[in-house]
Amino acid sequence: MGKIPKKSINKKLTELKQKSKISIVPPPRIQFWLILLFFIGTTLLFFWDQLTSKAFFWEDITELWYPFQTFAAREFSKGILPFWNPYIFSGMPFLADIEVGFFYPFNRLLSLFVDSNGHVAIWFIQFAIILHFLIAQLSMYSLARYWKISHIGSMIASVSYGFSLILVCHVIHPMILFHFAWFPFILMLFIKGIEQRKIKYSVLSAWFLAISMLAGHPQSTLYESIMLGIVLLWYYAAGIKNKELKGRTNLKFIICGVIPFVVSVGIFSIQLLPSRELASLAQRQDISYEKATEGSLEMKQIFTSVVPNLFGSIDGKSFKDRNFTYHLEDSAYYNYWETAYYFGIAALLLGFFGLLHKYKTKEGILFIIVIIFSLFYSFGKNFFLFELFYRLPLFEYFRMPARMMFYLVLVFSVLAGFGFDVLWNSPKDSKTFRKIILISAIPLLIAILSATGALSGMLDTPEQFEGVVKNSGLVSLALIVSVFVLSSLINQQILKPGVGGGLIILVAVIDLFVAGSSFNRGPDNPEKSYLINAETKKLFVAKPPKDLFRVSIRLYQEGVIAMTRNQGMMDKIMTTDGYNPLVLKRGGAPAPRLKTVHEFNNVRYAILKDSANGGYRFFEYGPYFPRAWAVHKAIVMKSNDVFNEMKSIEHDYKNEVILEESPSISLSGNKIDSIPEKVQCVRYENNDFEYKVSLKEPSIVFFSEIWYPAWKAYLDGKPVKIYRANYCFRAVAVPAGNHIIVMKYESDTYFAGMYISAITLLLSIVTFIISLIAEKKKEKES
Repeated sequence: MGKIPKKSINKKLTELKQKSKISIVPPPRIQFWLILLFFIGTTLLFFWDQLTSKAFFWEDITELWYPFQTFAAREFSKGILPFWNPYIFSGMPFLADIEVGFFYPFNRLLSLFVDSNGHVAIWFIQFAIILHFLIAQLSMYSLARYWKISHIGSMIASVSYGFSLILVCHVIHPMILFHFAWFPFILMLFIKGIEQRKIKYSVLSAWFLAISMLAGHPQSTLYESIMLGIVLLWYYAAGIKNKELKGRTNLKFIICGVIPFVVSVGIFSIQLLPSRELASLAQRQDISYEKATEGSLEMKQIFTSVVPNLFGSIDGKSFKDRNFTYHLEDSAYYNYWETAYYFGIAALLLGFFGLLHKYKTKEGILFIIVIIFSLFYSFGKNFFLFELFYRLPLFEYFRMPARMMFYLVLVFSVLAGFGFDVLWNSPKDSKTFRKIILISAIPLLIAILSATGALSGMLDTPEQFEGVVKNSGLVSLALIVSVFVLSSLINQQILKPGVGGGLIILVAVIDLFVAGSSFNRGPDNPEKSYLINAETKKLFVAKPPKDLFRVSIRLYQEGVIAMTRNQGMMDKIMTTDGYNPLVLKRGGAPAPRLKTVHEFNNVRYAILKDSANGGYRFFEYGPYFPRAWAVHKAIVMKSNDVFNEMKSIEHDYKNEVILEESPSISLSGNKIDSIPEKVQCVRYENNDFEYKVSLKEPSIVFFSEIWYPAWKAYLDGKPVKIYRANYCFRAVAVPAGNHIIVMKYESDTYFAGMYISAITLLLSIVTFIISLIAEKKKEKES
């Protein structure tokens, strides 16, 4: 071996002497109540305009979330489980729709705020959403503290995660936000359970995972489960390698790792089983690869981790005016919020810095795996990994691969906390300082290229948006310099970690506020979208049981719509239209003429073209088809032939019905005009109704009610078959005479799920209590 130069030895000795004289000054410990107040403050800052009703959430909040949560709250406040929604699409399942999140606790609290009109004020709905940004910060804080990150480092991680664009831009999809808000806390409990082999933490993890699942976004549930699976396998492999898992310890690790999955799914069954049934009958069941890759992250969007508005932006006001600056080539406008993931310059620089110091540790290697997987999967159609997963079960049902970027955001936020702690824990260390410079160099170069316009040329930015890109680059440049200077001053002990860390938190808050706070500032109050003339409302609201009818508010081909799509849910107007991503495959009957479609659907009022002036207005049909009637003729044909038959051929539906299997009674074929039958509704509720019929001969009683397997029919108290009639409606075969027909929504899948959930919850509570008792007993013995 060659000799080490004397110069190098002397240099090393000098460094060691200097280090021995340097005292490490840790950041101050901060009481939790102060941290809680800080997180409340940041949440108020970001959403002050919404809390003071100066701005409002928009897009799906107005069109979907507001009416859905209002309907759910109104029904539950009356002690009713809203299994069926009769107000849109001529009726469809409601509670079974997983995105409603009916059993999510925070959604159910909204039932306390139903006003005299049966509405929930938008303020309460927005507040429930905003509250999850506080939860997200606390959730990340708990994870960071478990990994022994300092209080200030944990606060940096919390702010970076809680106000990252992947959370902020999914306010318009609250169920996604709810999942992401809880996940760091779930992950902390999960890791605590398997590391300490304590069942109580695994059960707690399962309970909170179940709560997260009940928020109602299957894609997020899948992604979170994969993350937990990766963590479990990695910790297990590390335990085997280090010979920590043997015999009983190994078994306990496996039990603690499996409990969160089994228990959470068991508790979730009350929602899972009905939702699976609905999904099997819905239009979105089959998604092509092209559709699934919508919302793929472009590789050049990696630059947006430094300059968030490199490809422009969208917010509530610019979206309304259709005057937004988002300009990513061949990208739909909604890809802006589906691919936005910016988590701040502080978390980016400190995150890379933390990774350089953790990459050899068990957690560090795990972080690298998760980051790489998250990034490559999010590329979607732009990388091969997504296509491999698309071929696996479950993955083929979901779009927007870039949602997987929440893995990366979570990991970088945690690493930022680690990175901050390295700054003060390795003071005046030349290697550490060089790493700070190295890490800052590439983001600094990207920001300079953006600020000078050079990056616009490379990315073919449209000329009208070049100014926006330059300004964004200047902002990023200022932020990078700020974080670099503060990090250097902390590391060189010129600034105390408490002061420097506080300033980094301030920079992070300002950075994320500038990047994302405007996104959710819509100018329009959703309540105003549903204002309706009192006389019109009185006219359009059915008065069951005697006065039953529907209203058609839309002409699809002409692009005419008379009300907000889900107006029916807000004001109890039974409509043939609506808005829901999950629509039944057989949710509407075809016919050659629009008038026939209206007849099927018991439409009394319809928006139609006025031939006199060429405008559009509501017309009243007179007479209009009733909600139910009897016929003496049935045409039986194969299920696959019904749609084309009805679409191309006009049938006399007043006197005949198309069935997909032979009825249990013989029919005369006589017209109703010659032998009139009496069919009268005597009771009508959302989940059940009752008809009194007086028939002179055996008949098929047709109901203008959408067929769904959870509905059960009873003839004079005895169960009878419900036939699928006229493609998507219901019918019952009834013999001659006087009878009572009752239909009830009695979902087998709901009751099965309810029993599974109840048993699982009970067993998990017992397990939790036993584990606490066993732990206390063990402590006493030791």
